[in-house]
Amino acid sequence: MVVEYLKRQVPSSNQERPKLDGVHFSTLSFEANQELSAPFTMEEIELVVKESDGNISPDPDGFNFAFFK
Repeated sequence: MVVEYLKRQVPSSNQERPKLDGVHFSTLSFEANQELSAPFTMEEIELVVKESDGNISPDPDGFNFAFFK
């Protein structure tokens, strides 16, 4: 019953979707991928906090960078 209800609510489209055959996507090397997925070092975190404007809050919790500094 649920499937039939949804079929009535969301009609199917007979439009042909674009194909990506032959489109070349750039890929990352294994080393570049490892760099992107590596955890942040404490030095990187400290550098970002120190160089950030103290009046900006990175989250909606209201704690700005001056609080963390």
